[in-house]
Amino acid sequence: MQNFSTTSGMTQSLVKANLLGARKMLDENSVMIVEGENNSRRGFIVGEAALSAGEASREFGTRFTNENWVRTIAARLVLELGAGSHKINLALVVNSDTIAEFTGDEFENNATPETLERARALFSNIFFRTHDTRMLDIKQCHVEIEKLVFVTEIDAVTKSIPNEVLKAVLLQSGFGDTQLTCITKGDNQGLSFRKAGMDAAIRTVANSLKHENITKSAVLNGWKEAVAVDSGLSSAPYDFSDEKRSVIKDHFDAILPELTQEYGDDFRHFSGVVISGGGANDKDVVDAVCNYFSNQQKEIVSIAELCEVFPCVENDGLQNSTAAVYGALKFIQDSNQTLVAIDAGNGWSKSAMRKYK
Repeated sequence: MQNFSTTSGMTQSLVKANLLGARKMLDENSVMIVEGENNSRRGFIVGEAALSAGEASREFGTRFTNENWVRTIAARLVLELGAGSHKINLALVVNSDTIAEFTGDEFENNATPETLERARALFSNIFFRTHDTRMLDIKQCHVEIEKLVFVTEIDAVTKSIPNEVLKAVLLQSGFGDTQLTCITKGDNQGLSFRKAGMDAAIRTVANSLKHENITKSAVLNGWKEAVAVDSGLSSAPYDFSDEKRSVIKDHFDAILPELTQEYGDDFRHFSGVVISGGGANDKDVVDAVCNYFSNQQKEIVSIAELCEVFPCVENDGLQNSTAAVYGALKFIQDSNQTLVAIDAGNGWSKSAMRKYK
């Protein structure tokens, strides 16, 4: 019998906000992180509300020296845990080129004692506001981290592949990068390759639309529907679906040969491709990937669809965009402690929480 429940969520962007500025209402997927004391207090809106609060930041580096990355983690902790005191095991999804800074070795997941101490100091007391940025009351989330691990995104998603799948290619299509690995019986042998992600395609489309006075922010914010709405009140929505479709096809036609050739002749033995990440929710991305791999007689399936074919309680509620945080939970499930996994991401931040009954 299942003795736990798993919840997950996503937020987008971060922007600095004046604590005494205009009142802004925060939706349930947004929070204001409050830092400093007395007159030095400052606020940062994290979540979907940041998009309407100014020019939001979306690209982070996975290091504790990156203050926006730390703020996004704090926001995800608040949105998962709420106010009060909480004791948790925590998994953080990081880039492959920074994991050794936290663990001492690129193939290690457990935090060093120094890293654990640093994380406890950063996240022990998080001050925040919800619902209304001008609320007088500032809430507090006190976090006690019992266990801390760091997991690369591709390793985390690998853990979400159902055990029934013996061999598969995994393509993680994200905002910051596109990653590919080959999995045999749940193991990617620590081998993966990375190329540019959707941000590169977004920049290409934005550059092609400069003559239409369409900004990159407009393209970015309207990417999913391929409709850009400029800030000018007189500007009509601009449909860039043709440009988006063409650029995405060119993007994957360029990077997929480079990603797959690293495996040489062994690649032909993998007949199925699992696509995960935000790109798996984008029809233009899926069409481009299917078009490329169909010539190699490979079947394409999203990780969410795969988990429906092979259901298990640990993947209940898994979506394409949250596969990494679901997989990261498996690195900290050695106790009945409340488990939290966070991927601060480049485009969207994601988290999942597993609570035992």
